[in-house]
Amino acid sequence: MTLAQGIDVSRWQPNVDWARVKAAGMAFAFIKATQSNFADPQFARHWAAARDAGLLRGAYHYLVPDMDGQKQAAVYLKTLGADPGELVPVLDMEARSANPALYAQYAKTWLDTVEAALGRRPLIYTAAWFWNSNMLIGGRYPDWAPAYPLWVAAYPLRDSFPSVADIMQGKYRPAMPKSWANWTFWQYTEKGRVDGVANAGRLANVDMNVFQGTLAELRAWAGAPAAAPSGGNGRAPSAPPVDITRATNIQVINAFVRAFGNQGGQLLVSTGLLSDLTGRPVERYTGPPIAGLNLAEAQKSALNAALAQVLAEG
Repeated sequence: MTLAQGIDVSRWQPNVDWARVKAAGMAFAFIKATQSNFADPQFARHWAAARDAGLLRGAYHYLVPDMDGQKQAAVYLKTLGADPGELVPVLDMEARSANPALYAQYAKTWLDTVEAALGRRPLIYTAAWFWNSNMLIGGRYPDWAPAYPLWVAAYPLRDSFPSVADIMQGKYRPAMPKSWANWTFWQYTEKGRVDGVANAGRLANVDMNVFQGTLAELRAWAGAPAAAPSGGNGRAPSAPPVDITRATNIQVINAFVRAFGNQGGQLLVSTGLLSDLTGRPVERYTGPPIAGLNLAEAQKSALNAALAQVLAEG
């Protein structure tokens, strides 16, 4: 098994040749979209070029402590427009605040607003150095935080960075924010070097990340198409629709797990299917078709493909 690798960039990396980044083995990219009430000046260019190169993309918002969360979410959603990317939305929480409780409130408002608009649960980016000392509010950390997947920033080596092989072998582990037991993405260095990220003709430092799983597992987790987007509208062709009524309830549950991994249970709850399916596991499915479920289009596509596999296996 090889962990999926990626980079994250912002206006501080203006010179990125995304085709070369993809050829260097990077599978995904997180790109800064917004901060406060403005868009990152490099976002639109990076966003389109990363799509055309075939990387899975996630857009992040840097949360500031002096602006209402609803307004910050509106700026983010407007900037994304009709192309929210293949990965889930991301909230970057690392700004110190004189009022941590208000900062936490702004964060939850942003998370709720963006999830309602895009139909996808956001990812939280943070680090132990920030979270453990700045988000302890009244002796407790925000009780909603563990419900969101974590992208953790932790650099185990000061002057270099671990190899992906060492990470896979468990030689290094990130320092964890206390609200989470596990990470989904790990930003393990800010001093990475990847062909295609340059400054004045020389390779430049860039943040490097791993997903806790293979590329196939990343696609399933994100509900992304089975093939990388490339050119055109940035989407792979959809598989033919599967008649979900051919499946038993337990087969539908298995399809959710196959398509979305550890998010499958959450999506079964949010679609209102969980209690009925688990109560009658061997009976034929009688709920709405996949097209009628409260899921994003990319998630419907992933579920459709997973169910086709489950049915083919019998």
